Amino acid sequence: MKPRLFILSEHSYPELNYRTILQTKGDIKSSLHMHDYYEFLLITSGNVSHFVNGTDITAHKGELFLIRPQDVHQLAIIEDGGEYINMNFSQEQMDGLLLFFEDDALKKEIAESEFPPVRRLDDEKLRHAREKMLQTMYKESVPVTEQTFVMKKRLFEIFANFFVLQKRQEENKNIPEWLSNAVEQMKKKENFSKGISRMVEISGKSVEHLSRTMTKYYGFSPTNYINTLRIDYISSMLVYSTWPIIDIWLDAGFESASYVYRLFKERHGITPQQYRNHSK
Repeated sequence: MKPRLFILSEHSYPELNYRTILQTKGDIKSSLHMHDYYEFLLITSGNVSHFVNGTDITAHKGELFLIRPQDVHQLAIIEDGGEYINMNFSQEQMDGLLLFFEDDALKKEIAESEFPPVRRLDDEKLRHAREKMLQTMYKESVPVTEQTFVMKKRLFEIFANFFVLQKRQEENKNIPEWLSNAVEQMKKKENFSKGISRMVEISGKSVEHLSRTMTKYYGFSPTNYINTLRIDYISSMLVYSTWPIIDIWLDAGFESASYVYRLFKERHGITPQQYRNHSK
């Protein structure tokens, strides 16, 4: 049977370039299909029959799949109480996530694995993932700009927490104690605001050794990690403080406005001022 090709622009919400849908036992079995977009598939309860790339598998509660444009699949809920959520997003959005995290192993997994990448979530993580995905469902009463903002934020969180960080935590159980301590200590504002020189000081290693070892175990550089912490801080302060934007990014440790705005837009897709406006 020839698979149907689903086009995001034909299936997304009006004026939005994404779609989230909740499927339950009473819904129609999907046809064999592929997409021109990416899709998170989260099995939230029960078991789901998943025919993917020529193989029948049973997808279980707590499994989160990343369905790629090259995947051909078909889904059917096979028991009462079964439920899954689809969250569709564009190739451009995926490219932005991969560019931000600079994780070559993850890029290879997504591009070359025979079957869609999957992560297994415990009950607590499943509850959080389900909640975040349902927050991106279309609401006629909510302005498009606000819905797009929420979607981009949730998309980043799901990808970061489950496809980047969870995998690294599972793989990196032998991280040197000096490095895990430095990573933990750098979460404090008094440390990340001082930049890589402070991380070198905490670690007691040379900048070269720190960079090499952190990239090996975490998949990203100290600079990338510090920038992530700083952008997190800026994002929070934009929502919960009335400080002028320039004071916030200076307090985070940045020195260049253009650099801050580029990093911030890579993360959120909008400027700091737009982020503050949307959060009100």
